[in-house]
Amino acid sequence: MKTIKTVFFTMLIATFISSCDSDEDNDVTTVCDAKFYTMAVDIPDSSVGVFDIFEYEKSNVLSTPMALTSGNALNNATGGPLSEMLSAINPNTGEITYQFTYHPAIFKYNINSNTVTQSTFNGGYNYEYLGNSLYSIKHTYIGSSVLSDYTIIDASGSAVGQTIQNVDISNSGATTLLLFKSTSNNLDKLYYLANTKLLTYNKTTDTWSDDLLETYNETTNKVFYRSLEYVDDNTLYILKSDETIASSYTLELLKVDLSGSVPQVSVIKDLTNSLSLSANTLLAPGGDRQINAAYDACDDSFYFNYTNPFTMNSIVFEIKLISDTVNEYPINGKYLYGLDIIN
Repeated sequence: MKTIKTVFFTMLIATFISSCDSDEDNDVTTVCDAKFYTMAVDIPDSSVGVFDIFEYEKSNVLSTPMALTSGNALNNATGGPLSEMLSAINPNTGEITYQFTYHPAIFKYNINSNTVTQSTFNGGYNYEYLGNSLYSIKHTYIGSSVLSDYTIIDASGSAVGQTIQNVDISNSGATTLLLFKSTSNNLDKLYYLANTKLLTYNKTTDTWSDDLLETYNETTNKVFYRSLEYVDDNTLYILKSDETIASSYTLELLKVDLSGSVPQVSVIKDLTNSLSLSANTLLAPGGDRQINAAYDACDDSFYFNYTNPFTMNSIVFEIKLISDTVNEYPINGKYLYGLDIIN
């Protein structure tokens, strides 16, 4: 991966088509057609933005928009910046939900019907789908900004299941509880990441787990977990930056193994010297807000986007883990929000 006050779109999106071979896990030649969706704006952090939804076809290597909607003015009624946005996609119905952190509403775009609907903000953050239902997480401070209770709520705002209490994020480096990263298995599990702290809710068993994946330290281990993508029930992928040494940031793709009683974290790809942009440039102040990620299980490929906040030029990075290759695709003149994939 969601919210906005007053919005209307007139949309032209091509018909949703996709396919994937059955031998996806081992065959490096597997053809995995897919559609990517990302929202773009011409003027970020403004009171009024003009938003478009881009659709890209993976077999066309992301380089050319398959369809571009006409932009429509969006009133930022709360007066806050539009810099933080999360999105979630329901592959069963082709519905994408968008939430901007500082807005009191969410809106949904349906790929198949080419329609946009607006919903009332239910008080939660980080909307995710389980099956065809939408859920979010709500926190209640317990005496400090680093100690909270968390509850899953449904689209109406009603609590679902038990609350996990007294969660401490003091060693995770999370500076705010509003900017969680999140994902789901779209069946029964929701995952939330407060920087290096992972919370998992299993709706079937109505249970939570609380795991610190890495201890954050401002001086000796200044690390940031910048994405959270579901791979399978035993695996999550995370994009991690290490900014301990100001002159030499590093960027890595992590694998989180959930098969045991305690999550095990390992590096599966060091991206520090694999991209056209240095890690220091990519993670410069103001740039990190535009990083959104997506994962394609068909061919084990990880994607994330980046927008230069000064030039308004964007890049989608593709990390193909089976072939150990990295590709880059420009989307110039646009400031990107969200990145979702269906195949």
